[in-house]
Amino acid sequence: MITNQELRNPKHRNQEWRQLRLLSRDSVRRLLNTALFSPDADPDRFAIWGLALLTVPPFLFAVRQMIVFPFLVHAPAAVVERAALSARLFFITYGMVAASLLAALTWEALFPTRTDEETGGPLPVRPRTLALARLGAAAAFISVLTAAITIPPGLVYS
Repeated sequence: MITNQELRNPKHRNQEWRQLRLLSRDSVRRLLNTALFSPDADPDRFAIWGLALLTVPPFLFAVRQMIVFPFLVHAPAAVVERAALSARLFFITYGMVAASLLAALTWEALFPTRTDEETGGPLPVRPRTLALARLGAAAAFISVLTAAITIPPGLVYS
């Protein structure tokens, strides 16, 4: 176990940083495997098709709005506000549904399991490094999901 005094040494900081990177990669794989409900399935294929599935509805909605908005140039202000409100409502609702789906699929992967204790217990890894790796993996997973949902419609609207 590395003490706080030893952690001030750059050698120990670099060692903890390398451990964090390795554990973060493993945590992302574990998140995907938990979402698949099967350790034998391919997590890369699941990630690609899952992101494609989540990206298509907002993209198609944005394309539809791109066709509708030019016809609203001479419409009354109330009609334009209603169309803008419906677009905002769709994206807020879709974001909430996608976030709840993500939480439901990955909730169990965020907690330590017996396997984690058996494999990580004897290793010279600080508990905070393990926790930070899990948190980093979840943040990366959420960031990729958020980007997949918001960037394509944003490009179409711009």
